[in-house]
Amino acid sequence: MRFLARLSPRYGAAIVAGLLLALSFPRVGIAGLAWIAPGFLLFAALGRPGKECFYLGYLAGLVHYLVSLYWLLYIPFPAGAIVGWIALSAYLALYPATWVCLCWKLFPIYQRRAGRASGVPTESSGAKLFSGETPAVAAGTAAPVPAGPGSLSEAVTRKVSDRSEERPGANQNWWPALGDFFTTTNWWRRSAWAVLCGALWVALEMVLARFLSGFPWNLLGVSQHRMVPLIQVASVAGVYGVSFLVVWFSVSLVIALLRVIRQPGLRWGWLLELRLALVALIAVMVFGLGRMLERTDADRELRVALVQPSIPQLLIWDHSEDANRFHKIMELSSLALAAKPDLLIWPESSTPNFTEDNFQAITNLVATNKVWMILGADDAERRPGATKGDDYNYFNAAFLFSPEGKYVATYRKQHLVVFGEYLPCARRFPFLRRIIPIPGDFTPGDRPVPFELADLKARLSTLICFEDVIPGLARESARNDVNLVLNLTNDGWFGKSAAQWQQAANAVFRAVENGLPLLRCTNNGLTCWIDARGRMRDILRSESGDVYESGFLIVRIPLPPAGKRGEPTFYQRHGDWFGWGCVGLAMFALALSVRKTRRAARIF
Repeated sequence: MRFLARLSPRYGAAIVAGLLLALSFPRVGIAGLAWIAPGFLLFAALGRPGKECFYLGYLAGLVHYLVSLYWLLYIPFPAGAIVGWIALSAYLALYPATWVCLCWKLFPIYQRRAGRASGVPTESSGAKLFSGETPAVAAGTAAPVPAGPGSLSEAVTRKVSDRSEERPGANQNWWPALGDFFTTTNWWRRSAWAVLCGALWVALEMVLARFLSGFPWNLLGVSQHRMVPLIQVASVAGVYGVSFLVVWFSVSLVIALLRVIRQPGLRWGWLLELRLALVALIAVMVFGLGRMLERTDADRELRVALVQPSIPQLLIWDHSEDANRFHKIMELSSLALAAKPDLLIWPESSTPNFTEDNFQAITNLVATNKVWMILGADDAERRPGATKGDDYNYFNAAFLFSPEGKYVATYRKQHLVVFGEYLPCARRFPFLRRIIPIPGDFTPGDRPVPFELADLKARLSTLICFEDVIPGLARESARNDVNLVLNLTNDGWFGKSAAQWQQAANAVFRAVENGLPLLRCTNNGLTCWIDARGRMRDILRSESGDVYESGFLIVRIPLPPAGKRGEPTFYQRHGDWFGWGCVGLAMFALALSVRKTRRAARIF
């Protein structure tokens, strides 16, 4: 308690910022909190050295991920669940920590304190963004710099001992640092910095989505999944475009509020700070509303039955329950088929084993009802050059059967879940299997496989498990003139928690990015479909409103005329161009900063 009492209020602010971020995602899902948290966190670190900026960002990130990923504790291996929850949160917290540190490192500095104290001449106010010092500016108007009695050598000596020029008010108390924030910059430089803060956030999200196989779960833009007009920008810039807009606006909003506090006499000064971000937000909303009003050329429907068996994960691993599992899903399917759907779908891990009896029962069900069928099950293939009888590669797969009961195609999951579907270094460190007792490792598939429903003139692409969270993989799968995207998933690992809602929120963006409807068939929620504009349509619920219970859902998916696919979205054609642009801007800004630091070191 004494240790906590000695902590600066800044750390309390960082904890609050982390909580705001966590609460902006499902299940609480207060989207507006995401428009406050980044800016609030950034200015909690105002005036502090780089190391403390990193600590503050790390604390906020750790709180955010520990709270929003609490559902990892539902994994039915308590020791592994706790270790995984803490380790993953500790790793992910590095990203907001790095963001806070870099934002303040790249804050535009235009005047050295030594120069202010000694009267040393500074560069003109037209200097480049990261290029040095300008006269002090408040409210967009240059303020005179008082001449000091010191000489240039005095200024140099003072500056060598104090590197505080890296940020306005570095290593200062918050209120004086806030004064420096406004007196060392003008409006357009602060606005440019706010844009850079958004680009830095997106650049780090790009790294997060790719490094160590990537974990793009709950990127900041996902918090806005219910703001349908806003998220239409994802059809151009992907989810990263929404993240950028939220961070840019958040930083600009906090600057505007702080200007009101620091300079209350300027009645409309706060609006000046906010105007660029506000104009961009309005433009995005207008674009989104226009896109929502566009008419689609759908002239037919695909009737689909989605079966949700709600099998607890421990029962999935208990082979003594295989017969009961299979009987339950067959019974639900028989009820669903009374509605005469065109396509019957079972979720990931729905089939216990492809025994001869099970296979015969499935093909009979399909042939009797003349229905297409997609189901999730394990697949196996003998390894090339294998010499042992049990030397197989195993895959997490989806299978397509025709209305005649014949096997048609298989899709094998490409992006495996680390510590869930494979254990890295398990052969070198066998004790890992005692902590996380996964019996064996899956092998990743090597390509997307579109499923063609020939007589229905429909073509769909399948994603398994959390592949609908990965923008690039979903985009690759949505090519080849597909009409809709299907996700088969099993979140039974996480009980009845926010995991199901968070994954569905991520899936909303895959629909918008690719301009295609997205079907979700799950083991225990959320079984639903999402239209091409990101509106979550029918959701399977029990009579009590529970989304986790067993049942089936009949949906009607609009399809374009046979042989025709709608115009691909800009994102579908060009991918993560916006995200890579932010990476380029961040690297350019960092390079300029390094160059400036080296030049200053040579001078002093």
